[in-house]
Amino acid sequence: MNLDEVSGPAVQPTIAAVPALGPAFTIERKAFAAALARLKSVADAKSALPILASVKLTADDGYVTLRATNLAVDVSITLDATVTRPGEECFPCKSLGALVGKGAGTVSIDGARVQSGAASSTLLTMSAEDYPASVGARPAKPVAIIDFKRALKRTAFCMSNDLTRPHLAGLLFERNNGAVRIVGTDGHRLALAIVGQDSRADFTGIVSSSIVNELAKWKSGPVSVFMTTGYVWFATATGVVSGRLVDAAFPSYGQVIPGSFDRSVRVDRAAFLAAVKSAALVSSDRTSGVKFTLAATGLRIQSENPDVGATDATLQADVTGYDHNSGHAFGLNSRYLIEVLEALEDESVTLELSGELDPVMLHAADGSVYVIMPMRI
Repeated sequence: MNLDEVSGPAVQPTIAAVPALGPAFTIERKAFAAALARLKSVADAKSALPILASVKLTADDGYVTLRATNLAVDVSITLDATVTRPGEECFPCKSLGALVGKGAGTVSIDGARVQSGAASSTLLTMSAEDYPASVGARPAKPVAIIDFKRALKRTAFCMSNDLTRPHLAGLLFERNNGAVRIVGTDGHRLALAIVGQDSRADFTGIVSSSIVNELAKWKSGPVSVFMTTGYVWFATATGVVSGRLVDAAFPSYGQVIPGSFDRSVRVDRAAFLAAVKSAALVSSDRTSGVKFTLAATGLRIQSENPDVGATDATLQADVTGYDHNSGHAFGLNSRYLIEVLEALEDESVTLELSGELDPVMLHAADGSVYVIMPMRI
């Protein structure tokens, strides 16, 4: 029989599937470990989605980008690396951080294998294709460029810790009439910092506390801010923090800031801070209240606690609007005042006030404004 005459379907060769090899690169250990430690707070090991406990590694020509998200905030960090095979893969963030967290020199990753010093480990990885997508396309131009770390120092302590009040558990970020402002309030106090001035278009958005807390971990320096409807990105040369803006209305803070005052007190900031801290040590644990009394040339600071004792100090001060007949006394939460004084950098601070139950305002030379609601003492 002539085999050429045998009819039938053509036999197709079987080609075995080639598994993806994943990225291969060598990276400086110290920087890699620091980036993983920073991302560990974002990677959510308790999530119902196991992949959210991972860090996504993307290797390209000369660099590796590490990315973590908990769906509320998204953080990526880019590091220099020697890349021998581009690719991306998801590694368990906690385990990878533990492997590379100690020692010197470099770390090499080839697929799922991690070479750290003399130890070679293979981790269970997950496909990068299953990792949640980023929040969207970042706009081409930033709405502002500011030193966000310094701005947070001046405002973040005033935002609320109550996540059931999302409009207060975050910071308002806006440009209005050319001034770029960051505002925080928890309903008992308010901080307003002017962080820039330019003629670009106005914008407004509430940045959630989860994003703010991640930004606080970055070093000082210029940060480019990008914003679209519902989303915000904060970008530096080596990393990006992004997420959804809070879908709520921020309080009308302009109504909280008094327009005029009857009295003002200018006092040395360092001496004032030390005196208030001393008074706070013996103030009531429940209210942290401290009493302030104006004199013609000074400010008296008092606190008393039947279980601890009492403290009394008088500071030299420049007082305007003092009434010899009535004087003036008012009470403030010592913790609120201490946080303001620690945020300021001026040599002196000015308090402006009216009645004993009216808001007290402090302002700095850079235009920052702080309002603290008074307490009955």
